[in-house]
Amino acid sequence: MAIEPYYLGETWTFDLVLNDRGGNPIDLTDATIEIRIADLDGTLLLTRSTVGGNITVTDAAAGQATTSVQPDDQVGFTAPGQFILQTHVVTSDGAVSVQTEDILPLKKMI
Repeated sequence: MAIEPYYLGETWTFDLVLNDRGGNPIDLTDATIEIRIADLDGTLLLTRSTVGGNITVTDAAAGQATTSVQPDDQVGFTAPGQFILQTHVVTSDGAVSVQTEDILPLKKMI
């Protein structure tokens, strides 16, 4: 999926729909969800997780969750550019999946 550009200094909101390989929603009851954003060299700049309370499950049975990144949390992003965004899920039975890996374009807000 192509991600529209976000701007440094604005609030970034990510609405997640998490599915298994068959396209069926993953039951997020007692699951751990994590979003990781890294530079193109793989240096991790930001992590969001249900464990830290940064990701909220909005409909567990439908595999839906949401998270926001506030401007104060963007200190690791020192310049506009392209970044790697990955979403990981660990279900209650211990199954691990990488849900997405996308390029996140960030632009300078003027």
